[in-house]
Amino acid sequence: MRCFVRSALALAFTALAATPIQAAVVAAESGVTTHSPCPSFCGGSGSQFASDFGGGEGFDYSYSAIANGDGNARAEAAVSGPGIPQISLRVEAFSSANSRASANASAMRKYLYSGPTSNIVLSIGLDGALVDGSQPPDAYLRANVMAVVARDLDFYGDYGTFAYEIIPGTPDANIVDEVELDFYRLGLVGLGTQTVNSQLAFTLEDGDSLYLWASLVGYGTRGGSADAFNTLGMAFTEGNLAGIAAAPVPLPAPLVLLGSALLAGLTRRRRALSRA
Repeated sequence: MRCFVRSALALAFTALAATPIQAAVVAAESGVTTHSPCPSFCGGSGSQFASDFGGGEGFDYSYSAIANGDGNARAEAAVSGPGIPQISLRVEAFSSANSRASANASAMRKYLYSGPTSNIVLSIGLDGALVDGSQPPDAYLRANVMAVVARDLDFYGDYGTFAYEIIPGTPDANIVDEVELDFYRLGLVGLGTQTVNSQLAFTLEDGDSLYLWASLVGYGTRGGSADAFNTLGMAFTEGNLAGIAAAPVPLPAPLVLLGSALLAGLTRRRRALSRA
């Protein structure tokens, strides 16, 4: 019996290592790059490119980092508690004089709502510092946060793809509110660390499933930098918060198969013993 259990465990966990958690419940993704040369644009003859990417669907945490002669960058995405799991994102990118460094982090979480119709408020805060390079605009820092009501929704970390392809391609998906925080458009350049606050406000009804999606992108070119490693954070602050719960993350298929295999083995073992 012990040999059977060991074999079943080995088979299931081998399959588990190659099978991601079911999509559209939780996701965290990060990526960083450096690129040179950047005289008037990045690339051309003798171009150098380096990158580090991680996470995706099924991950609740991802971290990427890079450091070389063209600059340094790091990005972190997390979906964590206590209480209702919240999204937090961090990025920073510092470029050298003839290069670009960029960092991006994105995440998504599915929640289930039960109870009377309620007006919900999600408060959002971003701390960041933006410094231009030698050819403005050579620095960029932008956050996007979106609330979507949908039964099921695929994840994609890029705002354009998610907003203009994924959501329109999902029949029951409805954006109930979204916000963009763009430091350059707000004139927050060369002023040291600045704090920008905003919120999403939307209505949930009994039985709704809510997706929160967020991204944070920063880059610096030709000596420019974007530093938002003090976090893009958010929290539910108003409404029937007791009715909001994180949707459970389904067990990966190998674990379901493991349980079935162990149960079948135990049943056969009992039958063999009863006949002995």
